[in-house]
Amino acid sequence: MRKLLLCSTFILLFIYVSLSAQSKTDFFKQLDKWKIPENSSHPRLYFDSHGAEQLYQQYHSDSPRILTFLSECDSILARPVPDYSDYNASRYVARNESEKLSFAFVITREKKYADYARKIISQMIQWSDWVYDEHKPRTVDLGVAGVGYILALCYDWLYPMLTPVERVNIEETLIRQALIPFHQVYSTKSEGWTHAEHNWRSVICGEIGVVALALLEKAPNVKENLNFAIDGVADVLSHGGIDGGWNEGVSYWGYGIGQAIMFVEAMNNISNGSVDLFKLPFLAATGNFGLYTRTPAGDSFNFSDCNAGPPRPWIMSLFASQFQNPYWQWSSQKDVGSTIQDILFYDPNFTSKKPDTLTLGKHFRGIQVATMRSNWEKDAIFVGLKTGQSTANHSHLDLNSFILHAYGKPLLIDQHVWPYAHYLGFFEFKDRRWDFEGNHTIAHNTLLIDGQGQGYGERFQGRIINFKSSPELQFAIGEADNAYGDLLNTFRRYITLIDNKFVVIVDDIKADNFRQLEWLMHYEGQVSENPEGIFQIINENARLDVQFLHPAKQDNRVICFEQHETTYKATRTSTTQFNRFVSIRPLHRQQNYRFVVVAIPYQEGEKPRYLSQIISESEKDIKLKISINGFSTILVFDIDSYSIIRLE
Repeated sequence: MRKLLLCSTFILLFIYVSLSAQSKTDFFKQLDKWKIPENSSHPRLYFDSHGAEQLYQQYHSDSPRILTFLSECDSILARPVPDYSDYNASRYVARNESEKLSFAFVITREKKYADYARKIISQMIQWSDWVYDEHKPRTVDLGVAGVGYILALCYDWLYPMLTPVERVNIEETLIRQALIPFHQVYSTKSEGWTHAEHNWRSVICGEIGVVALALLEKAPNVKENLNFAIDGVADVLSHGGIDGGWNEGVSYWGYGIGQAIMFVEAMNNISNGSVDLFKLPFLAATGNFGLYTRTPAGDSFNFSDCNAGPPRPWIMSLFASQFQNPYWQWSSQKDVGSTIQDILFYDPNFTSKKPDTLTLGKHFRGIQVATMRSNWEKDAIFVGLKTGQSTANHSHLDLNSFILHAYGKPLLIDQHVWPYAHYLGFFEFKDRRWDFEGNHTIAHNTLLIDGQGQGYGERFQGRIINFKSSPELQFAIGEADNAYGDLLNTFRRYITLIDNKFVVIVDDIKADNFRQLEWLMHYEGQVSENPEGIFQIINENARLDVQFLHPAKQDNRVICFEQHETTYKATRTSTTQFNRFVSIRPLHRQQNYRFVVVAIPYQEGEKPRYLSQIISESEKDIKLKISINGFSTILVFDIDSYSIIRLE
C-alpha cells in the first residue's frame, strides 16, 4: 500500500508539472504574439476610464466599504505631510499612504488626495537605494519590487494630476531603480531568488511585471522584462501543491500568490486576454486552500511563519469570480473589508453558496497538510494536521503537529510567528534558526525524542499516508519518523474526528533503542489537571477535556507545565515571546510505545458525560470504546493497513 501511495503521488505530480510547464511555454508564445499598444491611456492596470467611472459611482452610492476606506484616507490628510526621507524608517508607511491616497483620488476625483500623495511620492523618488538593509548585498529584493510596484500604481492612478515633470521623474526613477536592475539580475540569474520556488520570486517578478506594464511605451526591454515576470510567476505557481496547497502557509499564500495575481490580473486586462495566466492549473484549484484552511471563527491553520489571520478575502473573491466558484465567494464574504483590493475585486453581485455539499475535510497532497471540521458553522470543531517537508521556505520543525479549535476559539494551537531577527540568524536554516523556540519542535504539538526535536534537511520529512472524510468518520494519518533522523523507526500519528463531536489521537512509535518520548500540548487560555487525570483547557466559552489513556493517570508518568520566555532584538524591535505548553511522558524510556489521547470539546455549561477506555491492544491494532452522553463508539486503529475503522 505504501508503494502504491508513493507511485500515485509521483504520477499526479508528473501530470501536474507537465501541464504547468506546457502552460508556461504557451504564455511565452502569447506574449511574443501580443502587440504592445501605442500611447495607451491611464489608468489601465486594473481598470480603465470606464472602471474608474464605476468606482466613482460606487462612491456616490455611499458604499460602506468605500466610505470606510475614505475615512482612513481622511485621517492621513488630517496631519501635515511627515518627513519620509529616511527609507528604512519610512518605507512601509510611505508606500501604504501613497497607494491609499492615489486610489482615493480615483474614487472621489478630489484633488486633495492627489496633492497629498504627490508630496509623499516626491520624497519616495529621492530614495537612492530600495534594497532592505537586511537583504544586502543583493541588488534586487522585495524592497526594490515593493517600492517600484507602489510607484507604478500611483503613476497609473494619478496620471492626469501629475505634471509632465513629475511623470518623467517617476518614469526615470522606476526604470533606473527597478526595471534595469531587475533585467540585469534576471537575465544573468545572478541572485538566488531568481531560481527560487517560493514567495520571493513570485512577488518580485509579479511586482516588477506591474511596473513594466505601467511603463509599456516608455521602458526599455519591456517584452524581455515581461517575459521574465511570466517566467518567475508561472514557475513558482506551477510548483504549488497539485491541489492548490501552499507550503509556506496561509499568510505567505496571501503574499506570494497575491502579488503574483496582481500581475496576472493586470497582464490579462492590458492584453485584453491575449496573455492569460489565469490558465495556470494551480490557480484553478488554490481557492480550496483558502476555503479549507480558514478556521470556523475566521483565523487560519497558521503553520510555518504565518500569523493566524484568515486567507486574504480579496484573493478568494477574485478567484470566485474568475473561476465561477460560489463556495469561495461564501468564504470571502466572511472576511471582506475595505482594502483597495477588496474594493477592486469583490463582486457583490456574484452569488455565494455555503459549501454544505462539499466534503468537510481536505488532504492537500502536494504539501501534505490535512484539515477536518464538524460543519461549516462558526462554532464547528476544526482540526489541522501538518506534515510535509522541513525544507519548505518559512518552514518550522513541526511535522505531525496538529491544532484543534472549537466553538469559535483556539484550544490546541500553533503559535503565532515570532518577529523576524535577520541579524541573529532567524533565516539561517542550517543552524541558528532553530535556536528560536517558535521555529523549533518544542513550540508545536508533536514529539520530543530524548529531549531533541526534528531535523532540517531533505531527508527530514513526513507525509500523510491515509486520509478519509465522511459524515461519521474523518481521519488523517501522518508519518514523520524520518523527521527525527535515526532516533525513530516509526512515528505514525492517527488523528480522527468522530461523529463531528470529539477527537482521538493515537501515536504509534517504534525505535531501535529505548528513548525518552515526550508528548507536547500547546494551548490557548488556561489549563489544569483534575483529580481524575483529565486536562481541561478553558478559553472563554470554549472547553476542551484531554484524557490520556496512554500514559494514564495510574501509569508511571511525568507531567510538566512549562512556560519559556525568550527575549531578543528582532530586526525592527525588541521582543519577548512566550512558549506555554504541557508535556507528558512515560517515566521510563520506551522502545515501542503508543500515546492514546481523547479530546472532547464542549461549551461552558454543557459538559458531556463520557467514558473512554482501551478494549484491546496488540501489535497489529488497538481498539477503543468511547461513550458520550449514553452513545457508544468502538474504534479500531489498524496499524498494519494504516487505517481507522469504526465498528459502531
